Amino acid sequence: MRLKKFFAAFLLCAALVLGLTACAGKSYTYTLNYADLRMSVGQEQQLTVTVDPGKEFDVTYESSDPSVATVSPEGVVKAVGEGSASVTAQTGDVTLVCSVTVHTLQYMYSLNYGAAILGVGAELTLEPSVQPIKEFAAAYESSDAAVASVSADGTVRGVSEGVAVITADVGDTVLTCEVSVSAQASHYAYALSDRSLDLYEGAEQKLTLTVLPEKQADVSFRSSDPSVAAVDEEGNVTAVAEGRTQIYAEADGQRFVCEVNVRAMYVLNYRSAELAAGDTLQLAVTNAIDGSDVPGVRYESSGGAVSVSENGLVTALSQGTAVVTAQTNGRTLVCVVTVMAEEEG
Repeated sequence: MRLKKFFAAFLLCAALVLGLTACAGKSYTYTLNYADLRMSVGQEQQLTVTVDPGKEFDVTYESSDPSVATVSPEGVVKAVGEGSASVTAQTGDVTLVCSVTVHTLQYMYSLNYGAAILGVGAELTLEPSVQPIKEFAAAYESSDAAVASVSADGTVRGVSEGVAVITADVGDTVLTCEVSVSAQASHYAYALSDRSLDLYEGAEQKLTLTVLPEKQADVSFRSSDPSVAAVDEEGNVTAVAEGRTQIYAEADGQRFVCEVNVRAMYVLNYRSAELAAGDTLQLAVTNAIDGSDVPGVRYESSGGAVSVSENGLVTALSQGTAVVTAQTNGRTLVCVVTVMAEEEG
């Protein structure tokens, strides 16, 4: 008897896998709770086989590559190393298969403040965090303890006027906060959440300017180029178009600058090209975040030097230059194509 059917039944890689068999005129349907697993190294997942109508049965599990994923006799899959493997569940003459993809879990660390301005004697506490959440320890150090000191728990204190960089070593990476100590800040500490932002078009992120000890303060935000990144009065930054700009954050005369880099969400595989008459060039638009192809792109050519099909295939027709545009999701991407003259002789 052979395996009859696999099909997906849940999103997020949760699927049902079915096997059919018959015995003494009665048909049984075997179900595996996952057809596809995407796991991080160290994670575990329970595989379970059920049968309808119910009856007693035995299951044996096996991994095609234990260096990627192991499976216990009870069906517990454990991610061991990066790669792909297949875990089979065998019951009688029915074989059910779960595909397993394992990747190394990437931890993203951040610090609550990227930059600070402190008065002499003023304090603030640095607090690193990580996603996904896990336990970790941080070791702090000041580049100039005579300007700004830092304690073992991350409390920074302004000592004398100047600039110092506080580092938080969390093992996997080192986080930094640039601290300026100024007499004009009095006994207050002013802190900005980020010194720089790297965003894709359309993304949003909030900048926070904190004053300690807490008090009523007029906090303002301004973008040097709203056509690249805009910011509202609450500090919500919106990436508008590819480019670089600065966000200025100010409170009580204390001013911060956040550098913003906006990346294109959609990327055309060629921005320029040189072709000979009769040559072709395949254009394609991809999503910059995951590298997937973008469907529904509208292509147009500006002139007679080249033509372009609805699928983005450019054909060089005659000597000259033409601009091929690719329009998708409100964005217009450009490729300048030059058709070269034929060489004499």
